[in-house]
Amino acid sequence: MFLMGATEILLSLFLVAIAGFLAGKFGLFDVEARKVFSKFVFYIASSAVILAALASLSSDDLQKLPKFVAINSLIYVLLFALLYIVLRLAKIRYTLGGAIFYAGLSANCLFLGLPFINALYGSEGVLYAFSFLAIPLSVADLAGFYGLSKWRNRGASIKKILKDFVLNPIVLATFAGIALLLLGTGLWAPLDKAFNLLGGGATGVALFSIGLFLSSAAWKHFNFGAAAAISFVKLLVVPLVAWLVGVFFGLSGVALAVTVLMAAMPSAIFCMVVATEYDLDEHATADGIILSSLLFLGTSLFWVNLVK
Repeated sequence: MFLMGATEILLSLFLVAIAGFLAGKFGLFDVEARKVFSKFVFYIASSAVILAALASLSSDDLQKLPKFVAINSLIYVLLFALLYIVLRLAKIRYTLGGAIFYAGLSANCLFLGLPFINALYGSEGVLYAFSFLAIPLSVADLAGFYGLSKWRNRGASIKKILKDFVLNPIVLATFAGIALLLLGTGLWAPLDKAFNLLGGGATGVALFSIGLFLSSAAWKHFNFGAAAAISFVKLLVVPLVAWLVGVFFGLSGVALAVTVLMAAMPSAIFCMVVATEYDLDEHATADGIILSSLLFLGTSLFWVNLVK
């Protein structure tokens, strides 16, 4: 049942990308249109999703699972720091290294992870999953974008690096959402609905944009080495570290299962948008998303059985 559900969700995602691919092949949209779509997702839709999600939480929500939230936040800060150091020591160029860095650690948790957790663990799992999406995933984005800013502006002053980091709209939305969460004010109802409408198109537009990109890309240039590196980190290294750290700090049962399975999700579709905005290797990023999504069907069964 789990495998059938995973296959159906992945197929639906690929069908949207195929629609973008066909639109590009038939000349309905060009490369410039793809850039516009990416900017919409990066600057508007994703920021709206994050701000609305954080503002909708209450202090009671966080108090239910403080240990889970803290451990998962620690896992991603640790992973981003370690991978950053490894890639820099390996002297991999920024465009390729940055693609491996971000796509290797950013997971498709919302549109793949949440339905799987719900199917496997029901309402208890969903509670943990929503807590993961609200805080640890936001912390992971902050760590990832800081790493990209530091790498892109290597040799620059800390002021320049921080400016590049803070001006990221997703970082700003995260800080604003956390401020609203701490104040307990929430969002004005019409504004909350507007943000949810904007955010609802994020994944579909990002997938359509990937299809447009692939319509102009030559498949003979598929970067298997980069895609394999991204998939290895995303599907094996990240969930392994999540499992080890979770067990070390005493997580068990559904809490440990959600920790590992969220980590085991394939590379996020959003990585392609980040690749465009941060001048990363778009070919390597797209290849990593595709390969990790295909391999996920096999690796997910291993992690599901491990945490039963």
